Amino acid sequence: MESRFNINILLCEGEVTSTSNITSIFDKIRIFDNKLSFTVFVLINTINYLSKHFTLLLFLIKIGDNDDDKAVSLGRIDYEKADSLKSALGKSRYDGSSQKISNIFFKDAYLPGAGNYELVVYKYEEPVTEEDAGDINNMDDSKLVASYGFVVEE
Repeated sequence: MESRFNINILLCEGEVTSTSNITSIFDKIRIFDNKLSFTVFVLINTINYLSKHFTLLLFLIKIGDNDDDKAVSLGRIDYEKADSLKSALGKSRYDGSSQKISNIFFKDAYLPGAGNYELVVYKYEEPVTEEDAGDINNMDDSKLVASYGFVVEE
């Protein structure tokens, strides 16, 4: 069977700690004083995926006019398959099958005003240096696995 790796991301207003009852999902949000507190949920599902380790790198981009995009690193999530990608709901009939929901809370993140934004996620199976992980210009577009666009209003 062919290997499959599926990833989705959701943005939720405020701090959402439960991964079994996700609330406050948004694609349009109002900010005050250029600050936003939000939770990023990363939903992973694999079938016949045998890699033991991978890293997800998250970036937030303010999409500008005339290719004037501004990006900031939101950080990295390192996964070890044996520890963190086991099925929480029991066994699967497919080898190498697993699922995981992770959440990361960002308190009072600075956003440079109203406009269109995008959260993007890159997946690397090979090691990534901290320097490379912090700069979207070092990312390989073939490693892009998820994108979530949203609108910010003031």
